[in-house]
Amino acid sequence: MTLAAAAMTSLVALVRFLETRAPRTDAVQLAAARTRDDAPRDTHGELLERQALEVTGEHAAPALSRAVEPQAALELPTLPAPCAQGTLELLVLENESPVPGAEVLVVARKEGGIDRGCTDELAPLLRATTDSSGLAAWVELGADRYDALVRHPNGAELSCSVEIDPHEGRERCIVSFGSARVHGTVIDHDGEPRRDSPVRLALAPSRGATELLANARTDGHGRFEFLHLPPSSALAVDGHPDVSWLTPGHAVRVELTEGAVREVALGPAAEGSRCTGRLVGPLGATLGAEVALRWREDEHDWHATSRASSDGSFDVNLRPGTWSAYVAGREGALVVARARIGADDVQVDAHLPPGCLSVRLVDASGAAVEGAIALRDAAGVRSEHPAPGGRAFVAGLAPGTWQVEGLAFGGAELLVQATVADHGAPLELTLELPPASR
Repeated sequence: MTLAAAAMTSLVALVRFLETRAPRTDAVQLAAARTRDDAPRDTHGELLERQALEVTGEHAAPALSRAVEPQAALELPTLPAPCAQGTLELLVLENESPVPGAEVLVVARKEGGIDRGCTDELAPLLRATTDSSGLAAWVELGADRYDALVRHPNGAELSCSVEIDPHEGRERCIVSFGSARVHGTVIDHDGEPRRDSPVRLALAPSRGATELLANARTDGHGRFEFLHLPPSSALAVDGHPDVSWLTPGHAVRVELTEGAVREVALGPAAEGSRCTGRLVGPLGATLGAEVALRWREDEHDWHATSRASSDGSFDVNLRPGTWSAYVAGREGALVVARARIGADDVQVDAHLPPGCLSVRLVDASGAAVEGAIALRDAAGVRSEHPAPGGRAFVAGLAPGTWQVEGLAFGGAELLVQATVADHGAPLELTLELPPASR
């Protein structure tokens, strides 16, 4: 959805600009789409079975004999590129019923306009009104991605985007209106309502694959409203150009059912709810090492970091949503816990897999040394893992003998052998690195 939201942000402004410049072409081609089987095709094999022609001036004359010397290459006529045969259909529905009389405005991503097949004209904007079946369609469109803005007769607007491949024939975009509503307020960093600020609403309908987008602007009190929305999972996004849509607090997901009314607040990141818990070693073993936990929120891909103390306890504030906690593994992050964060505080247990290694890098005085560790297994396969603050933790190692190398950013290093067990508490190592030789 992220790509769709970013690409569609300026659609409304672009359409309204083009409307002032483009001639109105209300006639809509509703002819049946031509399938790829109907398109004329010329292959080399078919040409060899026909008599080749030599074109001289405006007349076509029989070519010379097809018999050629063995060393000569057969020259085939150059074929013109086939005309575009892509068809774009937009079906507009409201509560599963067709919506006649909806205005549809289409622009192409291609700079210069919309390719209308074999003609030499490029249309900057396609315009149509849906028929009694709620349908608007165009045939013979060139390959491109098209953005469509649909205006319901009641004034509500939704947008969609669709890719046209002429060789695939017909592409359909279903724009569905409903009775749900989303309203809210945008707040700036000073806690004041932000006036005349753009807001986007990205919708992923529960049925069908069409992603929809709606746009609005806040009024003088920082309020916005989206009407006539279909049942969907909707993401309200602060559309201010200075705000990344992935920034916590500037995007809120809501689930819409038919007739639902949802209120959201967009602005600086909320503190969220408190998530406390403990990190449990294999077979319930007590930890004796601090472990970094990296949290990722599934819906928005937001991130947070906490550290489990040596007794395994951790405490972190998370925004509402579904979060997963990870620890470092040799071949990537390993999920150790999942938590559903709402308005209330929650408590979770995070369970470590077997084969865990904890390493502290220190100097002669016992102070932490910034660096990394390198691990090499019995087969000689080597991997490196960062040790921020002089601490590294790697989970999911195969039982057996490992070569562990402490690496300081300043150049000092130390190599040891260690045995990793498949159960019990994580293996804990403290590597005292010698002074750097350089």
